[in-house]
Amino acid sequence: MEMTLTLRYDALRMDEEYADAAFKTLVNYMSRRQVYAPQETRLSILNHSALQPSLLYSKEAEVSLLYSGFRKTVNEYPNRRALDYRSETTQFTMTYRQLNGITTALAHKLLSSIPQTSHSTRTIVPVYMDASPALYVSWLAVLKAGFAFCPLPVGTPALELQSIVEDACASIVLTDGPMLCGCPWDAWYRDDDDLSIYLDVNEFITTWMQTPETFNVKPLPCVAKTDLAYVIYSSKNSSAMPIGTEMTHRAAFTSITSYSKQIPSCMSKKEFSWLTSASPVSHTSVLEVFTTWSTGGTLCAVSPTLDLTTAVNKVSATITTASFSQASTLNLARVPSLRHLWCVGALPLSLVQQLQNVSRSIYSPLTVLRLYTAATDSILTGIISPASCSTRDSIIGSPLPETSVLFLHSAARAAVPLGAVGDLYVSGVGLPSGYLNRPDLDAAAFLVHPVYGRLYKTGDRGRLVKNGSGELIVDLVKSIGDPDVEVEEIESVYGRDSVASMVDSFTETSVLESEEKLDVTEANVLSLIGKTLI
Repeated sequence: MEMTLTLRYDALRMDEEYADAAFKTLVNYMSRRQVYAPQETRLSILNHSALQPSLLYSKEAEVSLLYSGFRKTVNEYPNRRALDYRSETTQFTMTYRQLNGITTALAHKLLSSIPQTSHSTRTIVPVYMDASPALYVSWLAVLKAGFAFCPLPVGTPALELQSIVEDACASIVLTDGPMLCGCPWDAWYRDDDDLSIYLDVNEFITTWMQTPETFNVKPLPCVAKTDLAYVIYSSKNSSAMPIGTEMTHRAAFTSITSYSKQIPSCMSKKEFSWLTSASPVSHTSVLEVFTTWSTGGTLCAVSPTLDLTTAVNKVSATITTASFSQASTLNLARVPSLRHLWCVGALPLSLVQQLQNVSRSIYSPLTVLRLYTAATDSILTGIISPASCSTRDSIIGSPLPETSVLFLHSAARAAVPLGAVGDLYVSGVGLPSGYLNRPDLDAAAFLVHPVYGRLYKTGDRGRLVKNGSGELIVDLVKSIGDPDVEVEEIESVYGRDSVASMVDSFTETSVLESEEKLDVTEANVLSLIGKTLI
């Protein structure tokens, strides 16, 4: 039997290398013999640590603490503004030297307030407060004391807050006032045996500012890079109560160091301002706070009642982060100071075009970066992309240094060929330690691979494709090889013409010897490509 096999494909949806591999696989299968010799397959892996040396400098690796960048800035620029908080009526500012002094004092206060039997590398200190000077002072103080910071979601029902505090085995909660959820502390938390104390950080700041500056000569405890730095609680899937995600100092430091390299050196040399817009109970908030302090900027916060445009203008922000909904309200014609917009999550092309067109016509170009977060969590994965009008919104970019990207077969857990669709995993030093007190969730989200080590499953599927410069980037797609996806479902996503063009025609010209008929329907060809390559 002789056949003419033609493969037409949509170059926007199928990489050339993958199309070539699919074509050769089909030819070998249809001919029942090895027409094309097996070739070494390039796998869908980027930046894997086993294949690439660490990009952290040796000195950085030695002091891998979340607040190491802050300490460096204190030494280099002690008189720069570290904090600028604006409410409707007041302004609160602190230099790096002042912030270092007050956080050291509060760290000693914490050490004396928490029973010595509780001191360990896993002592978690919950913090109940919104964006405020007290919140950012608490961040550094808790870390300096050797404890783990745990922001509580403001406005959450008391029962849920109590559940988090008990899950963290906390012996103290930091607040920015004597009230919690509109009630005195004792009325909110009734279990006096487990937790009976709170510390009003706002009152501590007021007292500290009114007294002459003194220095406690007693040294603070040594903090190891393997110690727990913070725990972020968030709702995961259909879980009744929030789940805590743990990050060690080394993991958090690695992540912050990688993101800090996205700040232009010209900004770091000057005093730039980063406006915080993320919820304090998010990994994005950690990025805002410590990327700013690691690069010598001023961390700015305003009243949450202000819209993003007004907030940016109020503090003359150079950089800010935003979700899609926040970015869509931004009026670039009224924010001349803004130079960088870091968007978390999905970012439609229409919004990118609107932002870039307006910025080009009025001020210098605005740099828009998209930060990818996992489908199953709010965890920042270390994948970042400069947003562009010429790039479709399924492109999420490439991994930062110290982050690896892998696409694995759903069942076999083997890396798929370059261009093939697989489950998106990330790995690297910046991964979370896991979920607090939830080994069942750890087992579902983290995979210890015999070849690639510890991996985090994002919950998304995609592939590696080449951009206009020939660099490999991550493209999130709906897999045509997924056994749970029918051809009709694929067509509803990609369109009938795109699916049909991938395998356009199989023309039987003559039958010589065999009377065997091959079923080469579109559905079977798609299934074959999926089973063989994906």
